[in-house]
Amino acid sequence: MGPNPPLRISAAISALPTDPDAPRTTAGLVDARRSVVMDDGTVPNHPDPGRAHQPDVDAQDRDELADRRDLSGDERDTSSEQRDSSGDRRDHALELLDDEADRADDAATQRDHIASTRAEGYENGRVDPQLAQQSAADREHSRLDRERAERDRHAGAAERVEARLDRSTASTDRTAALDDRSQAGHDRSTALDDRRKAAVARDIATFDELTGTYRRGAGLVELDREIARTDRTHDPLVLAFVDVDGLKVVNDSRGHEAGDRLLIDVADALISSLRPYDMVVRYGGDEFLCICQGMTEADTDIRLTAVNDTLAASGGSISVGLAQLRAGETSAACIARADRALYRNRGIRRGTDGSGRSTDRA
Repeated sequence: MGPNPPLRISAAISALPTDPDAPRTTAGLVDARRSVVMDDGTVPNHPDPGRAHQPDVDAQDRDELADRRDLSGDERDTSSEQRDSSGDRRDHALELLDDEADRADDAATQRDHIASTRAEGYENGRVDPQLAQQSAADREHSRLDRERAERDRHAGAAERVEARLDRSTASTDRTAALDDRSQAGHDRSTALDDRRKAAVARDIATFDELTGTYRRGAGLVELDREIARTDRTHDPLVLAFVDVDGLKVVNDSRGHEAGDRLLIDVADALISSLRPYDMVVRYGGDEFLCICQGMTEADTDIRLTAVNDTLAASGGSISVGLAQLRAGETSAACIARADRALYRNRGIRRGTDGSGRSTDRA
């Protein structure tokens, strides 16, 4: 039975538990853990929990940068709207100035016409000197009206320049806002990729790459979680200390590849015989811990007997010691009792007919 083909990052991550409070499971994840391949095609072999944490930090930084870029985009859009509004106000003021200039020009034209009419009458002897003075005053008012109209038109031209500048700046702001949002999208995409890599790195740091079971450090953390759960619920918890029989002999006589195959077979048999939410931990080179929440020793013994039945077909076997957690007991103490039970059972087995294992308990 050869190893499964490598899985890409998305497949490996989709198999991981997403609820931090949910019971950790082993079944269904083994093949993904054994065959994780990074997006660049590399297979990381040396897990480093510190490095596994770094992509998460990078992703958080990129998300914060994306938030800042989005905020900058919002501010630029707001600035664009304000400048467009300013341009509209300037255009409106320009229309008023143009109207005022037109009215001033019209008034000047009318005054000039009246003044011309009076001047003609004066020259023909029909208008008295007072009317002539009035005509001169009308012409002066016309001149002032035209000057005012000219000033209004100059002011209007300046307003047009400012309005064009406002709209040009608004367009620049909108382009910059679009660029900010594009960069923000890129940052978020990179942050997602960082998180995916972090998930794979955590997976590699948590699970044994050969057997797919929990590594020792991660498994002991999970054991402490289960003990805390047991303290709350008062459900039974059984710890099984499992030793692979004859692994050294297999390594020496058939090679380490055969030894690795035996370890994988044992891990697979343990996982398939236990429940999906029971945890299997590779505790040492040829040692496993099985954490069985809510089961009695008798129930656990039945399941682990099935493991030896499965392994018998390929000539393998395991020795097992069971210990049910006692009130107030630490994980180290419970492991030690299970280890002692294993050696006691193995001694009893070797002292009898050598078939099966004893069910004596610690």
